[in-house]
Amino acid sequence: MGKIKRNALCPCGSGKKYKHCCGQKSGGEQTSELVFKEAVQVQKDLMNYAFSKHQRAINQFINEFSFLADMDKETQQISVFHLSVWGIFFRPLTDQKETIFQEFLTKKAEDITRPKTRQVVQSWTDMEPSLLLLNEKTDESLYFENMVTAEKVEVDVKPDQTVLPEKGSLVLGFPVQFEEKAEFFIQYTMFAKEFTDTLLLQVRQLVDAYEANGGARSTFMRESFPDVLKCMFAKQEVEELETPAQAEGNAGLSADQMDWASDVQLEAAKLIEDGMKEHGDQSLTDGALTVWKAYCDQKSPVIRKAASFAAGIEYYIHSLASDAPLSQAQVAKKYGISASTVSSRFKDIEKAVKEEQEATV
Repeated sequence: MGKIKRNALCPCGSGKKYKHCCGQKSGGEQTSELVFKEAVQVQKDLMNYAFSKHQRAINQFINEFSFLADMDKETQQISVFHLSVWGIFFRPLTDQKETIFQEFLTKKAEDITRPKTRQVVQSWTDMEPSLLLLNEKTDESLYFENMVTAEKVEVDVKPDQTVLPEKGSLVLGFPVQFEEKAEFFIQYTMFAKEFTDTLLLQVRQLVDAYEANGGARSTFMRESFPDVLKCMFAKQEVEELETPAQAEGNAGLSADQMDWASDVQLEAAKLIEDGMKEHGDQSLTDGALTVWKAYCDQKSPVIRKAASFAAGIEYYIHSLASDAPLSQAQVAKKYGISASTVSSRFKDIEKAVKEEQEATV
């Protein structure tokens, strides 16, 4: 094969010109880097899709787990994130009784133009929630062993990762394969080394009971993940660790940690965050920030008063997630604006969400 012309289509299959794709740098290293970045973006897109289109279903699903009420706020937020990912990938939460990920893949796979990236994303159907023990670590890799299946997992260490789990400690997350190494989907949770023996004993008891009832070890984590979560977080000190794939649509979102096109978008996001937190449901806050981010990306709104958009978002979220939503007058009073402004912004946001949903059909 001769030298590829810069204006020719890239041979990777992305549909882009070579100079704007793999031709920016030479060799397979550039392609791998692009595939990783695109796959991380798909993770964000998936979570945005899930929380904007299926907010009510996810809330109802999370509310099924009564053990969350006994947790402190930080542990509850971490648990809600893990349960949300588990539900999105493994539970039939859509009207068609398929998983949200299956629906997303059906509607969005063609938008992933690079074949290698599409292949990586499609491989997430085989993803499993995993409890991993860190056996070894270097500057380039973390070497884990799956404590249920005994499989070996090598995870890449990114240059900006400053906090890593301790050798001999456990982590809980959703590893997905990126060529030779794995990465965690969005983020993982690590546990202090001092709890390793106790936690492993408790989880092994759960596995033994599952197998005694006819279950296969290979399906244990997928089917019994809430039991493992409850066991792992019961009176344990845990720390959530963000990876380079930190998503913008997951539980525990922070307005300050999201990318905004302008300061006024961030100002509105902070108002939304503060306003929604008053209701004490982190999933509602996450959903509100996700919808606002998607709306900003889609419409690039001209924002003269951030409070009016924050009010519209809050009213929209409560209209979806509550059987007794706040009235427009109540929201208007809270944000110091008129009820007609709330109504106007709500209609704009509702219309934008519907347009996005119709575009995926």
